[in-house]
Amino acid sequence: MDIFQAIITGIIQGITEFIPVSSSAHLVCLPLIVNWSDPGHAADVFLHLGSLFAIFVVFWKEIKLISEGTMHALTFKASEQRTYALSLLVSSLPTIAVFGVVEIFFPLRINSLIFIASSSIFFGALLGFADRRSTIKSLDRQVSYKDALIVGAFQVFSLIPGASRLGTCLTGMRLLGYDRITSFKFSVMTSIVPVAGAVFLKSFKIFFSVISLPLDGIVLSCAVALVFGILTLRLALMWLGKRSFFPFVLYRIVLGAVIIGFYWAVG
Repeated sequence: MDIFQAIITGIIQGITEFIPVSSSAHLVCLPLIVNWSDPGHAADVFLHLGSLFAIFVVFWKEIKLISEGTMHALTFKASEQRTYALSLLVSSLPTIAVFGVVEIFFPLRINSLIFIASSSIFFGALLGFADRRSTIKSLDRQVSYKDALIVGAFQVFSLIPGASRLGTCLTGMRLLGYDRITSFKFSVMTSIVPVAGAVFLKSFKIFFSVISLPLDGIVLSCAVALVFGILTLRLALMWLGKRSFFPFVLYRIVLGAVIIGFYWAVG
């Protein structure tokens, strides 16, 4: 990965990880379109590390609540913090279980442009439907364990390239009736455990790999993803305070159509 590719992939990861448009769709399609080589697991690890760091910077108050809730759970102390922490854990369980099976038995990536484009259109339209039909629940309402498990089940679909981890969680939250800000915050936070787990597993593959790694490029991509991730999270919170997910839905549908058109034009 050269410097230019590192910067571009870092920008794409930082932006698309925190809006419901699927970072994997962009990171898979771009190399295929511009004929870049696949940077592999090492780049994935560092790009997602950048995204994780961005979450910790922007949502440090929520991270503090999770830490307190975890301690309360370990000491069997009932509290809102414990409910919040355990809800996030519950929402992560379906993805962790399915991801483990996929990594062990089906480790291959799906790089089909048509598949990714179709997924982007379908799950984008599903998010649009959920956002329009949602009935808003109280802003101060805790996400129940049952609702968290349902959101976790939606997050499983994020293993499909083009579906979007954030987008699938938001779809579940909006169908359950949560407001956009609550949906966004919980959806971002519920990605921490699965993403951290994926980074951990892929790090093992890198550790046992005999391939030399271009550390300057992938570390740069991590830093760029961190900066743009922070900016995107802050802008997304401002946007969703007054507006809907419609622009992202429209973008996904147009993106899918453009990718399909490109495929047929060059095929």
